[in-house]
Amino acid sequence: VLATVLLPWLGRSVGPAILLVLPNTLYYLAGLFLLDAVWRFRHSRRMPWPLWATAILFLAGFAALALGGATANQRVIFYSAWMGGLSLASGLVLALGMDKALRFPALLAAATFLANLPFHVLRALGALAAPPWPDLGFHEPGQAAFYLVSILSAYLLLLAFVLLSSMRQALELRELNRTQLVMLQVIAHDLRNPIGGAARYVRKHLAPPGIDLSAKREAIVVLGKTLAETDRLLENLLMWANARTGFDKARKPALVDLDGLLLQCLDLHAEAARDKGIALCLEPRGRSILAEPNGSSLVVRNLLSNALKFTPP
Repeated sequence: VLATVLLPWLGRSVGPAILLVLPNTLYYLAGLFLLDAVWRFRHSRRMPWPLWATAILFLAGFAALALGGATANQRVIFYSAWMGGLSLASGLVLALGMDKALRFPALLAAATFLANLPFHVLRALGALAAPPWPDLGFHEPGQAAFYLVSILSAYLLLLAFVLLSSMRQALELRELNRTQLVMLQVIAHDLRNPIGGAARYVRKHLAPPGIDLSAKREAIVVLGKTLAETDRLLENLLMWANARTGFDKARKPALVDLDGLLLQCLDLHAEAARDKGIALCLEPRGRSILAEPNGSSLVVRNLLSNALKFTPP
């Protein structure tokens, strides 16, 4: 609609040179937006600004050709080279280094971008080898054929964008499934020690027949402490799960009391250590570390759990 209705009117208003510069620059900007979409999909960040700056170079170069009286052949070569470069860049960003699970759909999407490259190459070679072309009007057959090819190319690129969206959804679903499995493993691993220790403590000190519970105040205090630590552990796991699933994006490092963190982890494993006759000792140093508290606690708990599991009595 723009090419058929607005551009002829602009040609009469601003002159044929500007009429050539504006639509071709808009085509190039559209190609840059597609490259940015591909870049964001591939690298999860914005396209580097120097690539955006190429739009200024394109505008300056094409304006110099249009205002300097260059032939239609020279303008076609210039335009085809830049647009072919965008198609090649978009295809290579997708095709190179993609994760193995997404390699086939990535190559399929890359092929739709690369399919535009031969068209631009052949058009540039044709302009290079042919005698000078006249500037065609907007309603002449040659220009109509060019717009038809442009529309078909746009549909190819749209197909690529749909493929990219589908690939992104598949990737996010796979990551969500992986996160859920990790969460289940961590919860099962972390709850096994305190709950198992509390169960063993009850069987040993509180459950045997004939036990006078009034004389077992110390044992009940230890059990209550273990259950309190388990409750705190569950709260930490819930916070960690929220962070992993995206409900809490404010996971920032903070100053953590290292002695306090280690003592809490030692208390959770104290009963398991006593059952195997292993002493857990800590020399307080009064130091703080810059770390994410829940993740750091998880690491220490796993180290202690494995150490106790594989250390003989």
